[in-house]
Amino acid sequence: MKYILFILTVFLFASCANQPLIITDSENPPKIIGGNEALLNDIVYPDYALQKGIEGVVTVLAYVDTNGNVKNCRIIEGNEFLNDAAVSAIKKQRFEAYRIKGKKHAVRVAIPIVFTISKDINIREYEKDRVMDAAQRSFDEAVQTLTAFPAVRSAGSLQAYYSEGKSWWPKADDPEAAYVYLDNTSNPDAFRLHADALAELGEIVPGLTVAYLISRKEIYAQRAVEHLKAWFIDEATRMEPHLHYAQAIPNRTAGRDVGIYEGLHFVEIARAIPYLALLLSAEEEKALKQWFREYADFLMNNPFGISARARINTYGTAWLLQITVIGDFLEDESLRESAKQYFQTITLPNLVAVTSPVLQDDLNRTFTDNIFLNIDILTCLSQILSDKDYHPWEIKIATGETVDVAMRYLYSGILNNTLNTAGYYKGRFLSLLLAGKVYEQPEYLELWKKLQDDFNAENDFPLRQPLLWLK
Repeated sequence: MKYILFILTVFLFASCANQPLIITDSENPPKIIGGNEALLNDIVYPDYALQKGIEGVVTVLAYVDTNGNVKNCRIIEGNEFLNDAAVSAIKKQRFEAYRIKGKKHAVRVAIPIVFTISKDINIREYEKDRVMDAAQRSFDEAVQTLTAFPAVRSAGSLQAYYSEGKSWWPKADDPEAAYVYLDNTSNPDAFRLHADALAELGEIVPGLTVAYLISRKEIYAQRAVEHLKAWFIDEATRMEPHLHYAQAIPNRTAGRDVGIYEGLHFVEIARAIPYLALLLSAEEEKALKQWFREYADFLMNNPFGISARARINTYGTAWLLQITVIGDFLEDESLRESAKQYFQTITLPNLVAVTSPVLQDDLNRTFTDNIFLNIDILTCLSQILSDKDYHPWEIKIATGETVDVAMRYLYSGILNNTLNTAGYYKGRFLSLLLAGKVYEQPEYLELWKKLQDDFNAENDFPLRQPLLWLK
C-alpha cells in the first residue's frame, strides 16, 4: 500500500503580539523553508492509522518566532490517531521570517494537513465516467475531412492541410501586401478550419477508442474506424501526408516549419489504431501504415521537418514525439533508434539540466519553453521509448540529472503556487501521472488527481487519454 499526505496550501494567520496585526490577502504569508514538500517529507503516517485505514484533517496552530522557528503548537482540529504525527512534523520546520515594512513579526500559523491513504490509481475505473460521457457526445459527430473546408488562400490541393498564423494581419491600405505580425493578437480571419478539424479528429478517434477499451462495445470502435478511413484511406477525402502548408502567412510564405507542432494531434490517433486492428481489413491496416510512413518521411527528410527537428524548444519536442509514436506504431526500428539518439543527446539535456530554460521561472511560461507542454512530452517520450534494454526514466545526463529532476521542479512549483497553471495550460498533466507510477511517487499521483477537476476535453494540448499511454 502506498500513501500520500497532501498539504493544503491555504494558511490562516493570527498575531501573537500584544497588538494584533492585520494581515490582508495581498500580503505574502510566511513560507516554509524548503517549500511544502519539506513538510511532506517529515510526516510519517502512523502505522496503526495506516493499517486501519484512518484518514482525516489535522489543523495545527504553530507559533513561529521572529527568526522563523516553531516554538510550540496546539491542535485546532484533529484526529487522535494523526495529531502527534502532524505536530511532530511541523515542529521540524523553519519558516521565512514574516515581515511588515521590513520589520520581523512573530505570528501564529494555522496549517491544515490532509492525511490520505492513496493506492495506485486504477486509470480505467478513474476515467470511466468521463470517457463514456465524452464518447456519447462525440459519437454522432459528422465524419468530415479537410475537403469539407476549402482553403482559398492555400497553395496546395483540396486535400492538403492548410493553416495560417493567428497573429499575422493584412495591411489596411494594401491587402495584396505581405501580412505583418502583431504580437499578442489573434486575427479572427486567419484560416483555422483545417486546424479545428484535425483537433476534433484528435479528440474523437482516441476518445472513442478508449470508450471501446473500457466498455468493450464495438460500436465505439466502428465509429472511430469510419473517421480513420475518411481521413487516411479514402482516395476522395484522405489528407495528403504532410504539413507543407501549415502556419502559412498570406502573401509572405506558403507554410512554415513551426506548423509541424499542429501535427501533435496525430499522436494519440497513432496510439489508438492498434486497438482498432480487429475492425480493419488487412488492406485498410496497410493503407493506414503507409499514410503514417509517408508522414514520417516528411518529418525526417523534408526541409520543414529538418528545421523543426533543429529547434531546441517546444517545436523540437513536438517533432520528436510524433516521430517516436509513429516509429512505435510502425514497429520501425530505424525510426525508434533515431528517436532514442535525439532524446538522449538533445531533448533530455535540454529539459532536465538545472540550467534548462524550461526550469527557469522567468522563461518557462513562454510557449517555446513552456514547462507543462515540454514535461508532458518528455514523460510520454520516456514511456514510449522504454523497453527491456533502454530505460529513459533512469538515464543521467552529463551533470547527473534524470527526468525526475524536472518532475520534482514541476511538482514543487505547482504545490507551492510558484508555477500557476491558470490561463496558459489546458492539458492533463500526464507527466505527474506517468512519473508517479514509474517512480512510485504517490504524491505525484495525488496532485494529478487534484488537477483533473479543471480538465476540459476541449483543451489546447492534444494528449488527453491516459489509457493510451500506460503500458
